Amino acid sequence: MSTTHKATPPTASASQPAVSVIIPNYNHEPYLRQRIDSVLAQTFGDFEVILLDDCSSDSSPTIIESYRHHPKVSRIVLNEQNSGSTFAQWKRGLALARGRYVWIAESDDYADPEFLATLVPLLDADPSAAMAFTGSHMVDADGRPIPGMDWDCYRPGAPETETYTGRLLTMRKLLWTADVYNASMVLFRRSMAPEIEDVQLSMRYCGDWLFWVNMAQNGGAIEVRRKLNYFRQHSAKGSQQDGGHHAYRQQSSEYRRCDGARAPLSVTSTHRPRHACRAHVETPRKIPAGACHTPRRNP
Repeated sequence: MSTTHKATPPTASASQPAVSVIIPNYNHEPYLRQRIDSVLAQTFGDFEVILLDDCSSDSSPTIIESYRHHPKVSRIVLNEQNSGSTFAQWKRGLALARGRYVWIAESDDYADPEFLATLVPLLDADPSAAMAFTGSHMVDADGRPIPGMDWDCYRPGAPETETYTGRLLTMRKLLWTADVYNASMVLFRRSMAPEIEDVQLSMRYCGDWLFWVNMAQNGGAIEVRRKLNYFRQHSAKGSQQDGGHHAYRQQSSEYRRCDGARAPLSVTSTHRPRHACRAHVETPRKIPAGACHTPRRNP
């Protein structure tokens, strides 16, 4: 059961914003205000904000309520019972979204003010692209950079932007590596977004990976080699709490459940990784300064 509130009545100017920003939250009180404020501070201003809370036990609902009358906040949904699934929240947010583009801005991350201003024009200019994504600064619970942790590993001299077909995106970015490793780094075209499948609702690690694979069947992607997202690593992350063998078994189980669903873009399942769908599931480890860490799908 949930309660749904409209913060502002629809108007002609607000009926179809360019971007719908979905902020799904669960118990991220320490980070939530910074997340919302980083969205509201975007230099590109044609967007709506949809705030979702999945029955948090902390003070998250109070923080969310403080934004009720902000003109950018179009919807607030406070669940009275926990849905048990991040992807149930994604599904709810997508059903409420009105923009031609969607940004699922995870509630413990935050963004550079130029995130939308950089990605929206690129998608506007390329109707065949289903998504555009940036790189990420890896930060700790206090927002401090984590030394040596770089999941983008940009090649010296590589162009700032690169375009991929859906097949090329799958082969280079979604098959052996987890280069689209955080929803907060992605802006996608709502008309090309895949349906959230029933199998995803019970997934804890692989649901986002499956979402991007399915999206790649609908269109291509644009990579922007700039770090415009701040991907926070902290002890309250579910994937960090479930370390070791339990996490490995859970990931393996989820992968087997989605493995037979489709071989992405004619790539046979024998060439697909055997486990580890969610990039940040690995326990963070110190990496020598200057070294790159590209999160692998295979062990």
